[in-house]
Amino acid sequence: MESLLDRQLTQDRVGGALVRRFDDLDQAAMICCRGLMAMSVPPQVLDLAISHDAMALRFAELGAFVTAINQQDLVQDESPIDNLDRREGDLFENLLVTEDQKYHMCLFQRGLQFFSHEEAAELLTQMHRVLKRRARLYISVGSTNSPLAKGYPVYLPIEYRHSELATPMAVKYGIRHPVTLYSVSELCSLLNQSGYEIESAWVSDAGDVKCCAVRR
Repeated sequence: MESLLDRQLTQDRVGGALVRRFDDLDQAAMICCRGLMAMSVPPQVLDLAISHDAMALRFAELGAFVTAINQQDLVQDESPIDNLDRREGDLFENLLVTEDQKYHMCLFQRGLQFFSHEEAAELLTQMHRVLKRRARLYISVGSTNSPLAKGYPVYLPIEYRHSELATPMAVKYGIRHPVTLYSVSELCSLLNQSGYEIESAWVSDAGDVKCCAVRR
């Protein structure tokens, strides 16, 4: 029987290529979600800054109640799913109308990098408000040691680093907006200052800084 995920992935294409991202951070988040499901109360899951519904659908198929927020609509002809709340628009505005301490976990893949350091701190604070105490956060950003950083002003303090990629990298990776690239220590420091404890942090083979953290 075709699953919701398989059906959606058949429909959704970005640049003509089928999107099936399921990296190590996604896998860690799925393990967390399965663990929460085993506790008999379906968890509330927040999937932020998505460009595709794949992970939101995976969480929903496990039985979790999922809120998936994207700043632009890249999914067409979506079928309604009772336990998946798809939202579009500004992340700050969506979080501001969300009740306190609602979510058990959050996945935020490659979204924080599109905000300045100051905006990122504010967004993490809003996320802290809507996450339950001891909720898990799975987050990734572009790294200062990745190919993205070629020609990028990594020498600037992070507070002033929000810049466009060098033209060859912007074209190659399709990233036209300013970004803030991070080192592992910079992302961990920002998370700590925003009320999160770091469980693990690493740089992936693809050059992303990834982190598993817990909301204090």
